[in-house]
Amino acid sequence: MSIRAGFRSSFLCVVIACSSLSCGGSDGPNGAPALENSIVFVSNRTGTEQVYVMKADGSNVRQLTTIDGGKDWPSASPDGRKIAFGLGDLLAGSSTSIYTMNSDGSGLTQLTHAPGWNYKPSWSPEGDRLAFVSTRDGNFEVYKIRTDGSGEVNISNNPNADYDVAWRPVGNSILFVSDRAAPGNPGVQIYSMTSDGDSPTPLTFGVQPEWAPSGGKFLFKNDGIVWLSLTPDGTSISQLLSTTHPYITPTWSPDESAWAFSWPGSSHEEIFESSDTSGLSGTQLTPNDQGDSYYPSWTRH
Repeated sequence: MSIRAGFRSSFLCVVIACSSLSCGGSDGPNGAPALENSIVFVSNRTGTEQVYVMKADGSNVRQLTTIDGGKDWPSASPDGRKIAFGLGDLLAGSSTSIYTMNSDGSGLTQLTHAPGWNYKPSWSPEGDRLAFVSTRDGNFEVYKIRTDGSGEVNISNNPNADYDVAWRPVGNSILFVSDRAAPGNPGVQIYSMTSDGDSPTPLTFGVQPEWAPSGGKFLFKNDGIVWLSLTPDGTSISQLLSTTHPYITPTWSPDESAWAFSWPGSSHEEIFESSDTSGLSGTQLTPNDQGDSYYPSWTRH
């Protein structure tokens, strides 16, 4: 496994244990095009990390960013017209910020300006707000912000670590991971809370929750295995993939019949798609001869 792949897979568990910027472009008379059945991702194929988009079969790859700096967790808005991502190098420990841009790469805008790590943006159902993780308070907290940069507020407000945020595509709830029940314990739990931070409720042990586009179920990882909660409250859980291969940042297809994930090979990390619950087969979407590709995120439609 590459250093970067291992960092994404276990970064937060390891840590627990131990003026707008505009870059040109125009939305045009009808706004930026809506991405459909597409996967946004990060790749270092040009020598620097940039955000890309491709169709679900790996075709029609387009580079969306040219700005310097590391990129993380790109995510398309519910209508597919915007993309949010983190900019800055988490590996180097430098400050990172949340940015948005149009689906064609125009209109790059910095939303957060606080020091520390600000990363893993997750869209509200209406696409007018983002939840994200920040360390500005000296520990990991869940914040939310409007997409115009206003209304930035800490909604988890807990002295322990809260991270791995995922806003439900419908309704008014947010999943996150926390060690608040047993600080420093590697057996962290997935919690649910309202979008205002009320009623935090533990659901199950695990990390990296990812809602299905319908909002009726979510997948997550625990002990290297991908699991599925068939209900929003975590009361019906089954094993989704039968192997413990390093599925990194798995993401749902729009029709919820398949998943995309990155996989660290012998020389490069690449993105795969699979509907095989045995976890033994899949289709490679990014080529081995173009650097590493990671942080896949499938559009909702």
